Amino acid sequence: MRGLVVVLLTVVVVVSSCVGWRADAVSFDLGPGKKECIYEVVRQPGTTVTMAYAVTSGSQMDIDVLVTDADGGVLVEDVKQGQGKKQFVAEKMGRYAFCFSNQMSVVSHKTVKVVIDTDDAVGEDLQALAKRDNLDAVEKAVVSVSHLVRMVEFHQANYRQLHDRHLSTVVSTNQRVRIWSLIECLSVVLVAALQVYFIKRAVPLQAARGHMV
Repeated sequence: MRGLVVVLLTVVVVVSSCVGWRADAVSFDLGPGKKECIYEVVRQPGTTVTMAYAVTSGSQMDIDVLVTDADGGVLVEDVKQGQGKKQFVAEKMGRYAFCFSNQMSVVSHKTVKVVIDTDDAVGEDLQALAKRDNLDAVEKAVVSVSHLVRMVEFHQANYRQLHDRHLSTVVSTNQRVRIWSLIECLSVVLVAALQVYFIKRAVPLQAARGHMV
């Protein structure tokens, strides 16, 4: 049993190094009024495509998202969203477009992080292997583990996106708290100074009135 596990791990490492995972992670900046598109080629119908995105900085941290198929048909349309995760089955072969628009902003730049994964990322060799009828236990385990490893990588990239987005929110909130605290301190000092000023001004007037009496 131990020998089987060693062989399985060795095969998975070799396959992953030769094939490579295609969970494509992209980070880019969008200026005000700009639009950016990422393209993914689907080589066979029925491919499952998973996409996750997050806006990590910029104003309200929202963006418009439009995903179209090879013929221009709309598959996903999000309006003013800060983050999202979408999955669909590509019924057609060809180039799919994942477009992100910041055209609603006039002055705000935004940072967008995107990760895209397709279930053909295991490669044609493993797909052909998975369709064979005479798979032994090791071959079945290789196909299963390769899929699990690829999905783990995708979710890790997605969690990094969410971490960056939430970290940006925390940092921005801390800055606002510090600024507000500074304003409160200055207000207290200003009120105290005004009170001292008016008290000093009132005391000589009362003293002068006493001398006059």
